[in-house]
Amino acid sequence: MSGVSSCVAGLLLIVALTGCGQAAGTRAAESGGDSPPSDPPELTPSSAAVTPDVACPAQESSRLSGDTGGPMDAYVCSYEIRTVPGDGSWSFHVVRRVTGGLGALLEAYRSPDEPPVADMACTAAGVDPLVVHLHDEHGTRAVRAPVGPCSAPTESAKSAYASLITAVVGEQQEGQSRSQLSVDTSCPDETKDVLSIEQPPQRGDPTPTPLSAPVSVCMYRVAAEEGMRVGYLEAHRTLTADQVAGVNAALDLVRPDRGCSRVEHRRFAVLFGSQPGRTVIALDGCAVSQDAGWWRADDHLRRAVGG
Repeated sequence: MSGVSSCVAGLLLIVALTGCGQAAGTRAAESGGDSPPSDPPELTPSSAAVTPDVACPAQESSRLSGDTGGPMDAYVCSYEIRTVPGDGSWSFHVVRRVTGGLGALLEAYRSPDEPPVADMACTAAGVDPLVVHLHDEHGTRAVRAPVGPCSAPTESAKSAYASLITAVVGEQQEGQSRSQLSVDTSCPDETKDVLSIEQPPQRGDPTPTPLSAPVSVCMYRVAAEEGMRVGYLEAHRTLTADQVAGVNAALDLVRPDRGCSRVEHRRFAVLFGSQPGRTVIALDGCAVSQDAGWWRADDHLRRAVGG
């Protein structure tokens, strides 16, 4: 081969090699190369708040089946009762993002449900299905734990769920569960107006049992709801020993009277003493009730209770 021919051949070889290198580089960039894809990054708490309807949308939960695919987020949502200073206690819908332990949970949740066992005694109490909401490119799935013969989560599923590492990423204040007055006094916020409920005829001529100090007086205002009279907490007082003595003296004066109206009152008080049971007194009516007994009282008792 001549010197010119050798030079041209060398140049062609250089151009060919350079072109092949550029094409391979382009394919590598487009395909990501021949190395296997890296594992999904470890989940870390998000700085953005997540609302319950986004993290845990309302949907029927089901057992986990099939491949969960690529990277995903997982959330656990629950309700908690918390005290709000000066405003009683409230229900909060809390969103927790799973930051660890998800792999073990998914493995445990892929197990099939166990069939019922004949003649096995199972409790009728409700059980927590241990729902976890999974988010991936296909959307959101609510998955529950596999269950044993009594339809309760299996031990392996419960262990995996309890081992989850989570971080609170959102919460939503829902309804008030107790007023501040109820928290301070231990009086229920609402209660049935038992004075309006008919009782069987009394046997003999019983009288109320005297109360023992300390006595807590929870006062309610009546409202009718769907045919049932309900009392709503409006005030509270604690009776002193002298005041308890005055109430007991007035209780000695009550008498059976079936003509006393059970529904004329709009306010009543529930008295809790150190003894079991409770005494209910109409504050603007005639009725008094204690356990299964029912009597007519006069103004002495209403004044002693209402102050």
